[in-house]
Amino acid sequence: MVIGLVELFTPFLVASIYSALERVGEDLIMAARTLGAGSIHVFKDVILPLSAKGYFFGLTIVIAGSFTAYTTPVLLGGTKNMTLSMLLYLYAATLLDWNSAVGLSILMLVIVVGLAALPRIILRKRG
Repeated sequence: MVIGLVELFTPFLVASIYSALERVGEDLIMAARTLGAGSIHVFKDVILPLSAKGYFFGLTIVIAGSFTAYTTPVLLGGTKNMTLSMLLYLYAATLLDWNSAVGLSILMLVIVVGLAALPRIILRKRG
């Protein structure tokens, strides 16, 4: 199930990171090299901070998507490995326990929104 979710969401992460790295100007890398920075320092001090938003956005998409995925865990894991989305379906469609379904959906919403806000808080503290 985990391998299936990794395969499903890897393109989103790669596209986000590629887009962020593409925006880093070649002139900034050349300026760092001109000032004597080696490859590791260029990556650590120039490329990584300038592309951090892309990394965080990609991770947010992957975590939120994996957290709320229903079809992939059902097809690959069956009902022996319950995820929150499968439990939500069980409460809403099978047991018709609307109170539990609403509570679980609000919990999932709070967790996903919290995870989405976390990179913004981290980036704000970094500068």
